[in-house]
Amino acid sequence: MTYLRVSPRSLSILAALTLLTACPGADGDDDAADETSDTEDTGEAQVCIDPGTVLLPNAKPAKVPLPNSSTFTCTNGWGTDAPQKDPKWTIQLGEVDDDFFFAGVGLEAHPDGGVVLAAAGSLARYDAQGEELWALDQVASPQTQPYLAVDEAGTIVFATYTWQNDDIEVVRYDADGGELGPVAIPWNSSYPNLWAVRTFGQDIVLGGFDEDMGGSYEQLLMRINPAGEVVLRKSTNLAGGQILAVNASGTAMFGSFPGFLVSLDNGAVVGSLTPSVGGPTMVVGGGDDFYMTGGANGDLSVGRYSSGGTERWLQTYDRATVNDQGRAIAVAGGEVVVVGSTNLLDGSDAYWFGTQPIVLATDADGNALWSDRISAHGDASAVAIGTAGEVYVAGSAEEDGPPNQEPPLIQWLRSY
Repeated sequence: MTYLRVSPRSLSILAALTLLTACPGADGDDDAADETSDTEDTGEAQVCIDPGTVLLPNAKPAKVPLPNSSTFTCTNGWGTDAPQKDPKWTIQLGEVDDDFFFAGVGLEAHPDGGVVLAAAGSLARYDAQGEELWALDQVASPQTQPYLAVDEAGTIVFATYTWQNDDIEVVRYDADGGELGPVAIPWNSSYPNLWAVRTFGQDIVLGGFDEDMGGSYEQLLMRINPAGEVVLRKSTNLAGGQILAVNASGTAMFGSFPGFLVSLDNGAVVGSLTPSVGGPTMVVGGGDDFYMTGGANGDLSVGRYSSGGTERWLQTYDRATVNDQGRAIAVAGGEVVVVGSTNLLDGSDAYWFGTQPIVLATDADGNALWSDRISAHGDASAVAIGTAGEVYVAGSAEEDGPPNQEPPLIQWLRSY
């Protein structure tokens, strides 16, 4: 696979003056927020709307609103003083057919180093310097959704669900990309649905939609050991969302609104996980706790919860009174990294995306550590933290080009 590499640019004077502005946490809005606007014809915008770091030379950059064109409310709450962190490297993974606009990206750190990436039509592993170690072409269609997990022994679990014909494939690979064989899933229905793949030890944990013994379709939680034996099968018609996470003590967070907390040993429901404000997009296990990201009242949200569902803390992040959304989250070594998107402040040349990518890191107690707002029309949809603490982020963006013409889409991978 060929790719384009770019080194990080130096932080601009404008960006160095201030970090991406953020909104306060769940404890209420900060009344000290300052409303600012460009009132002088200086050709420069207020520092709170600096577009961010360059993604790739060929990616369409985020535009800075012209003076007097708009008014923004710049908040000074949670995360405002977190320093900007520039990336180590960024690579282009290739152009993406616009039929794959909604296709997901899977990203998982590998215990032997580097990261494994699943995207439309490809499964690949990269080292910590961004060099491709191996890549496998995969059968892909616009209707195919990829899922990815890596177990503690380094075995890669790659799954696909094609909604057009309900075709599901789950295959194990070794660390070098060698196929170990398919995993037979004992579905009850001829038309099941797969929507999540996780691991617990060397067992596979699946989230799906299948018939129960009475023939009714329900949300399904299933645990399968390496021998292919079903350790746990549990279903319910009460789980509203398609979110699955597993913590180190063997509790699964299953569904959302509410998110049931289920023992992977015996299927007992030990609680529920419901944020005090907003709702989750993704939840991951971190030690015996759970961490979530999503949205709350137009802000990006990130929170931590006990194994029984008690909310330890919840923070919300707002760029400048625009919509922000968390898409993915990773936890390792006491660091929490959330990725997602924030609305473009000037969307006059937007085509596929009206957003730009955002990366935000906190410690385990919810204190903001660093952030990176990326100057591109796109979003960040996957994140992983490597064995040495390096952070990998993947997403999609528009290529730059003539205005009012359909731009190609590119996928990218960045490291911090």
